[in-house]
Amino acid sequence: AQTRATLGAALAGTSVLLLPGYLAGLLAGAGLAVLFVLLPAVAGTAMPLAIALRSVPIVTTAPLIVLLLGRGALGTIVLVAVMVFFPTLVACLHGLRQAPGQVMDVLDSYAAGAFQRLLRVRIPAMLPAFFAAARMGVPASVLAVTVVEWLATGNGLGSLMALSASLSDYDMLWSAVAITAALSALGHAGVGLIEARVLRIYAPEQLQ
Repeated sequence: AQTRATLGAALAGTSVLLLPGYLAGLLAGAGLAVLFVLLPAVAGTAMPLAIALRSVPIVTTAPLIVLLLGRGALGTIVLVAVMVFFPTLVACLHGLRQAPGQVMDVLDSYAAGAFQRLLRVRIPAMLPAFFAAARMGVPASVLAVTVVEWLATGNGLGSLMALSASLSDYDMLWSAVAITAALSALGHAGVGLIEARVLRIYAPEQLQ
C-alpha cells in the first residue's frame, strides 16, 4: 500500500507539470509555424534561434532553465515546452507548405486573402504533420519532465527513480520505470485517437 501511494503521488506530481508544458510546446510550435508562413521575413531571424535552442543537450538546458526560472513548476513546464516546441515547429511548417497548389490557385482566382487561404487550405493540410509531431512529443516531454525532476525539483517520477536507484530499491525503481513507460504509451495512443476524430471532422480528405 505504501508503494502504491508513493508511486501514485509521484505520477500525480509528474502529470501536473507534464501536460501544461506539452500543450504549451505544441501551441508555440504550431503558432510560430503559422507566423513564418504569414510573415516569411520573420523565419530568417527566428529559425536559427530555434535551431540553436534545440541543439543544446537537455542535461545542459535543464540546469540553465532552472537557474533562470527556479526549481518550481514554471521551470519544469518551460523545459518540457522547449523539448516539444522545435519538432512541432518543423513538422507544422512542412505541413503548411504542402497545401495543394490547385486549391490555392482557385482561392487566388477569387482574390482570397492570406488568412482565408490559411484557414481553409493550409491548416487542414498541416493537421497530419501537427499530430505526428504531437505523437513524437509525448515521449520527449516525459523524458524532459523526468530529467528536470531528477536534476532539480526533487519531485515526481524522475526524482523517485533516482532516489530508488541510489538506495538500491529495485522494486520501486522498476515500478517507476514501468509507470513512466506506460505514461508515454498511453499518451501516444491518446493523441492518435484525438487525431482520428479531428481529421474526420475538419480534414476528412487527409484520412484517404
